[in-house]
Amino acid sequence: MNAARLSRRAFAATALVSIAAALAPAPALADASAEQFVAQRGNAALATLADRGVTANARQAQFRALMLQLADVPSISAYVLGRNGSARLRADPALNAEWQAAFIDYCVAVYEDQLEQFRGNEMKVTRSTDKIPGRDVIVETQIVPRGRTSPMTVEWRVVKRGADWKVVDASLVIDDSRIWLAQRQRADFEATLGTRADVPALLRLIRQQTATMRSRIAARTGRG
Repeated sequence: MNAARLSRRAFAATALVSIAAALAPAPALADASAEQFVAQRGNAALATLADRGVTANARQAQFRALMLQLADVPSISAYVLGRNGSARLRADPALNAEWQAAFIDYCVAVYEDQLEQFRGNEMKVTRSTDKIPGRDVIVETQIVPRGRTSPMTVEWRVVKRGADWKVVDASLVIDDSRIWLAQRQRADFEATLGTRADVPALLRLIRQQTATMRSRIAARTGRG
């Protein structure tokens, strides 16, 4: 399996991306507000994908709004570029705006494409672990893919942004290894960027991938 395919599969299968470092051991302490945030926003996104009573365009718009509520996309979009890519964006506001817009479109298409396997199913919170109490929490959830009986465990790292929580990373098991998805996305993107931090080349790549996913979604769900 090539790196780009693994990255897209991992990045989307959990419904969010991010700025986390590897999870360090910590005592398990319930954080009800973080758990409630993940359960409510995550299940709302899955329910939206299952709603065939609205047009495809309306469903996409609703799903996009929910994803932007769930994940801290601006922070994730900077993190996945790595140090050199982020530095180039800071030096070029126009390129930064272009990257932000393209990355949001890419994220939404990835999630909508890959989360089809979970649409209509309920995501259940099993526990949460404090990294920084009240500010930085790992929420563990389980969800059963359609057509299967065994649940998939997905961990979400959520941090406080003002008065609300936001997802900044997520992990799941792929090929018997637990992968933190933003870190994997960053490694793949940095390989494309190279030492010259070629953000325009990466922009072309993710736009091509977004267009491919949008065609696949339209063929599967219908445009009306």
